[in-house]
Amino acid sequence: MINLSDPTVESLIVSLVDAICNKINVSCPRECHNRVRAMYSWGMVATNTVKVYDNIALRPRLTFVERIERYWTKGGLGGFVSILVATSVHLFYKLVCFLQPIDSIDVVPDIRPKVTRNISKR
Repeated sequence: MINLSDPTVESLIVSLVDAICNKINVSCPRECHNRVRAMYSWGMVATNTVKVYDNIALRPRLTFVERIERYWTKGGLGGFVSILVATSVHLFYKLVCFLQPIDSIDVVPDIRPKVTRNISKR
């Protein structure tokens, strides 16, 4: 029902040919739905989503220079455009900070999770 492949042209072609050759003829949508329903659960999706967000929240924030270096590694036009946008946003931020000093604004504290949340199955 589902064919997975690596993100390469060769792998996509092999996977597509395999899917066409081994086409499953499902005439009943209910049967197809029940098969997919048995493969996934919202509890599993929610648990995995929380794990991803918690993992990202625990990572240290990158400095401006570190972000620019990462954009540079993308290469080509995409890397250049990313650097241009990031630099423009950073300069705009600095301009706004100059016009409206951050000391005169009530800043919301950065809240990081202390421990990873546990979601129990019900």
